[in-house]
Amino acid sequence: MTQPRTYLINWPLTATGEPLLQNSEDAMYYAQLIYDQPNKQAVLAACRKALRKSNKIELEHTDPDFDRLMIRATRAQFYRECLEECKRIREDK
Repeated sequence: MTQPRTYLINWPLTATGEPLLQNSEDAMYYAQLIYDQPNKQAVLAACRKALRKSNKIELEHTDPDFDRLMIRATRAQFYRECLEECKRIREDK
């Protein structure tokens, strides 16, 4: 059964165009919508890489903002969960 694509079209995005995933359930549901769309998965992978890079840069400062670091790390984790779920779905089919 295919998922209705209207959910994907109406999915909330951040100001930079990243999908807004607020918890692991969102990540799993978003994976159900994009598992057959490599371009959407590439966007998630790029977003995750950018978040990890910005965290590394932030940690190099003498006074890092740990709240901001935690928010970025959490978002990167949700993106990773989503990408892993996409991989699992593709392997099961």
